[in-house]
Amino acid sequence: MNLFIVSDNALNGTLPHEYASWAKLTQFLVDGNSLTGTLPARYSSWGDSIAWFSVANNYFTGTLPLGYGAFSNLTSFAADGNQLNGSLPQSFSNMTSLMNFKCSNNSFSGTLPASFGAMVFMQSFDVDSNGFLGELPESFSRWGPSLKAFSASSNSLSGTLSPSYGNWSNVSVFNVHSNRLTGTLPPQYSTWTGMIRFTVQENELCGSLPPQYAGWGSLQTFNALDNSISGTLPNSYAQWSSVGLIGLSNNSLSGTVPHLWGTSMTLLHMLLLANNEFEGSFPSDSFVVLSALSISFNNFSGTVPVLPSLAFLDAQNNSRLTGTLDGYHTLAAASLCSTLVCSTSLMIIFACFPEGAITAQCANAVSVTQEFVELPLLALQHRHSVSTCPPPPPPATVSPAPHNYTTINNSIPSETVAPLSTQSTTTSFAVAAAVASAISGVDAADAQMLVS
Repeated sequence: MNLFIVSDNALNGTLPHEYASWAKLTQFLVDGNSLTGTLPARYSSWGDSIAWFSVANNYFTGTLPLGYGAFSNLTSFAADGNQLNGSLPQSFSNMTSLMNFKCSNNSFSGTLPASFGAMVFMQSFDVDSNGFLGELPESFSRWGPSLKAFSASSNSLSGTLSPSYGNWSNVSVFNVHSNRLTGTLPPQYSTWTGMIRFTVQENELCGSLPPQYAGWGSLQTFNALDNSISGTLPNSYAQWSSVGLIGLSNNSLSGTVPHLWGTSMTLLHMLLLANNEFEGSFPSDSFVVLSALSISFNNFSGTVPVLPSLAFLDAQNNSRLTGTLDGYHTLAAASLCSTLVCSTSLMIIFACFPEGAITAQCANAVSVTQEFVELPLLALQHRHSVSTCPPPPPPATVSPAPHNYTTINNSIPSETVAPLSTQSTTTSFAVAAAVASAISGVDAADAQMLVS
C-alpha cells in the first residue's frame, strides 16, 4: 500500500492498528470524516516513507504520539479540527522536511517547542485556537524566506514579537491576534513586502505604528484594534493601495486622519478608528469605496464626512461633530448620539451603541463581507432617535398691492403623512436587506429574511 486516501466521506469508528504494517505508505489522508479514538502509536513504523499525513476534521482525542517523530521525510502534517490535547512533542523536530504543519482548533497546551526551528523548510504553520502558553520562540526565525503563513491566534501566548522574524521575507499571512502579547511592533518586519493579512488585535501591544510598514504594497487586511498603540497615523501608509480593511479601534492613537489616505486607499472598504483620541475634521470627498466607517468616541470636529459609497457610519460621541446626513443616498445605518449631526432621512437606521460594541463586533474581521450581514442587524437592536434638521426658512414674499376685490379662500386640505416611526421602520428593514445583499453577495430575498 502506497496511498490511502479516503478524505471527505462519512467514515466512523477508530483507526485500525493493523495499518502499521503498510511499510511503504507515502500518503495517509482520512480528513473530513467522523473518526474517533486516538492516533495509533504503531503508525510510527511508517518511518521515513510517509510524506503526507492528514487526520484533520474528525473527532480524535488523546495526544500526538511521540513516535511520529520518526516521520523524517514528512512534508505535510494536519491534525486540525479534532479534540486532541497535551503538548507538541519535541520529537517532531526530527521532521526536518516538514513544510506544512496544522494543529489548529484542538485543546493543545504547553509551549511552542523551540526545537521546531529545525524545520527550515516550513511554509505554513498554524496552531490557532488552542491553549498554548509562553513566548513565540526566537528560533522560528530560522524558517527564513521559506515561510509563507504563520498563525498562532486565540491562545494565551505572552512575551514580545521577535524582531528576528524579519527573516521571514516571503511571509504573506501573520495572525497572532487574541493573545497576551506585549511590547512594540518591530520595524524589522518592513522586510515583509508581500504581506497580505496582518492581524495582531486583542493583545497588549504598545508603542507607535512603524512607518517602515509602508512598503507592504500588497496588504489587504491590517487589524491591530484593542491594544495600547499610541502616536499618530503614518502618512506613508497611503502607499497601501490594495488595503481593504484597517482596524485600529480601542487604542491610544491621536492626531488627525491623513488626507492622503483618503485619496490613495482606493480599495479601502472598512476603517475602524473608534475609541481613540483623534481630532480635527475627517477627510471628505475621499475614500471613494469606503462602506463602513467607525470613528465614535473620539474628538472629531467639523462637519460629518460625505463619502460616496458609505453604508454604515458609527460617529457617536464626537460632541463637536456637526452637519447633516440628508445628502447621503447609500447610508443604511448610522450612530449619531452625542453629536450635533442632524437628519430628516427615513432611509437610515439610527442607533446608539454601547461603548465598544462595534469594536467587539469587528474584532476578528478579515473582510467587509462578513460584517455587512451583521452591522445593520446590530443597529436594529440599538435603535435611537436623531435630531431632526430644521426646515429651511421660507422664501421672502412681496406684499401685493392693495385692491378692492374680495379674497376667496381656496385652501387645499393638507396631505396626510404616515407616522414617522412606522415609515422609518419599514424603510430601514428594506435598506438593511439591500446593503447586506449588495455587499455580501447574498440574494436580496434571503437578505430581507435576515432582518425581518
